[in-house]
Amino acid sequence: MKKVLVITAAVLAMACGGGSSAPSSACTVDDNCGSGGVCANGTCFAPQCTVDGDCKTGHECTSYKCYATDATACEDNKDCAGGQLCKDAGKCWDIECTTTDDCDDGKVCIGSECLKETTPPPPTSDTTTPPDTSAPEVIIPDTNTVDINDCDKQVPPDSACNPYCQLGCAAGKQCTRGNFGYVCAGVGETPIDGDCDLASDCVAGMDCFKLTGEAQPGNTCKQFCITDADCPDERKCDVNVNFQSGAKGLYCGPKPEKCDPFSATESGCGEGKACYMTNGVKLCQNAGTKTEGEVCHGEGSNACAPGLQCFVQCLAICATDAAKNPDAPICATTCEGGTYMELNADLGVGICGTDPPGMCDIFDQSTCPKANEGCYYSQNGLICRDHEGKVAGDTCQYVSDCEPGLTCAQNTCQEWCSLKPGAPEDIACESKCDAHVYYNPQEWGIGACVDAAPADPCDFWAQDCTEPGQICYLVGTGATCMDAGNQTGEGGACQYVSDCAQGLYCASGTCIAPCSLDELAPAGIPICSEVCPGGQFDVLSFDNQLGKCQ
Repeated sequence: MKKVLVITAAVLAMACGGGSSAPSSACTVDDNCGSGGVCANGTCFAPQCTVDGDCKTGHECTSYKCYATDATACEDNKDCAGGQLCKDAGKCWDIECTTTDDCDDGKVCIGSECLKETTPPPPTSDTTTPPDTSAPEVIIPDTNTVDINDCDKQVPPDSACNPYCQLGCAAGKQCTRGNFGYVCAGVGETPIDGDCDLASDCVAGMDCFKLTGEAQPGNTCKQFCITDADCPDERKCDVNVNFQSGAKGLYCGPKPEKCDPFSATESGCGEGKACYMTNGVKLCQNAGTKTEGEVCHGEGSNACAPGLQCFVQCLAICATDAAKNPDAPICATTCEGGTYMELNADLGVGICGTDPPGMCDIFDQSTCPKANEGCYYSQNGLICRDHEGKVAGDTCQYVSDCEPGLTCAQNTCQEWCSLKPGAPEDIACESKCDAHVYYNPQEWGIGACVDAAPADPCDFWAQDCTEPGQICYLVGTGATCMDAGNQTGEGGACQYVSDCAQGLYCASGTCIAPCSLDELAPAGIPICSEVCPGGQFDVLSFDNQLGKCQ
């Protein structure tokens, strides 16, 4: 495998199919249709809006779509109410149509919004001043004839290209994320962190979107990466994103700033700003107003007043590492009884107590106010969110795929349990489960049983799933048929079991070829003691009789 450093790239809508259309509106990609235009089935459609005045009262124009002024921030559809979608601007958007009959005369229903066919702008003639030749020209080579997965990070084999190594595109084009996968597109000029409406605003190697919790109002250019070494300015390659279209991406995080998140008055950020922890780094952002204890989830990391940090609720923080935070209150001496938990070891930051912050109780599902909501774990605390209604044993990927009272553990809907000392017998892990796992931080005492068998079992070695696009993956208590994910090859990085190609297993973030612990396994199944050099292997799962060679 080779690793090619990411150059830089922009998100553009996926190239559309070439169905018949009038020549006046013919297109192949969104860029053919002008700023904000949409290419569908070879036809250009105008953007829904370009300024706020194009929208009805109570709505504003963001990324060429009309959103309610008080639209909820979101990362995926699960963050939005029923009948809404999470659009690329990171806002919940009321579905405008499901068929063209729902639209006004002259408009067509495209992707849940009513749009009007338009004529694409004519190609621009080259009358501009030649570029400054004193600086070297960046040339993106022709890679459309190479193996797109000759790269340290692989993508599904049917992808048009690979954005992590910039492989698979013609000269002058770059690989980026499209609507439903990776596509080749033109190159813009906006660098990392710059504002963008379309992917084509960004330089090669970038994507264009907004994460939930980010303070800026719109999308910014974000760089694809494989390791921290690919990222500039001491950033970390640690932003894993699952898009509502099903696409996934790994990106460089924000540039850290030298500021003081503990101080309400002297943060070092300047007037009107304060220091907030966002995605594990310190950033200066416009100061919020919410007070200690108020719910801040979904409102951005800077929703709280200076000196407070958002962990579902606005909370006062303390220092777990005095050397990293010499002027901050020290948890061990300022917390009652010296009881605290560390929330970020890199920054040396914690909060007093051991109860998870949040807006609900996972053991009392009546604590969420809305009918289709359940209480679920997030890395910042307990939150209320809509659920998908899956039952115990069903295959899942996110905690909220499962009905209230259940969580997604080892890709199977399982029951919550408590690891708190003295927990009541009806919720204690040791009395409820034959086996369990825990959620970090361990001080919260949140666990999950992992003894529910898959509802849709299969044979991992036989790969006997019958539904198109599904693969038999090993989970906690057996194997189950799941939709194929990134199809990463052996040795590639994975976050979920379904990221790996058929016949592989995601172990410690890497796709590996497993072997069987059962020495009496049928012919054709690799037996660890026979296939591993020197007979040396590690046990991955006794329940699944699964191992890997050392």
